[in-house]
Amino acid sequence: MNKAYTLCGIAQKAQVIPEMKTLIDEGKLHISNARRIVSIITPENQTQWLEKATTLSQNNLRREIVTHHPEEEAKPRIKPITESSMVIWKRRTLSRRPREIYVRTESKRLSLAR
Repeated sequence: MNKAYTLCGIAQKAQVIPEMKTLIDEGKLHISNARRIVSIITPENQTQWLEKATTLSQNNLRREIVTHHPEEEAKPRIKPITESSMVIWKRRTLSRRPREIYVRTESKRLSLAR
């Protein structure tokens, strides 16, 4: 995520929740944890989430957020491979070089060439 975009989001939320800006200025709330709670913090639940953001590590805070807001869970970055997008590579050893290289093949079966 773009750093400027993150800081703008935090600044906008800090206008609604001034306690967030105070904690950031005092060094009690780190920007990374503030970024995580920006989308879920409201004036009604600010005490709860600011306390968690100042006391929990980034990873534990992420887990806590997902527990209360499952829609905030990170989307997987790895896409599943489909049959049409699969590229098969076969291993072949070159006689001049001791290392192995991988060569593209059109067959569906993976075969090792020597």
